[in-house]
Amino acid sequence: MTTLVPPDLLVKQTYVILSEVSYLYKPAVGYVMGKSGIKLSDVSYTRPRQVTWVIYNNVPNSSCPTP
Repeated sequence: MTTLVPPDLLVKQTYVILSEVSYLYKPAVGYVMGKSGIKLSDVSYTRPRQVTWVIYNNVPNSSCPTP
């Protein structure tokens, strides 16, 4: 892991999902940004769902257990 989790997201007895991606973009035509390309990257944090199921558009799913 190359990125540290921000302190605001560190809550006791909870989980944080960290997603990190990087990609070296090399355009087909290199006259705009050079032939070596440019590194694109991003980091995202989220928490896991804390429910048994998710209702979509207020339509209950018959395969979901009842509360």
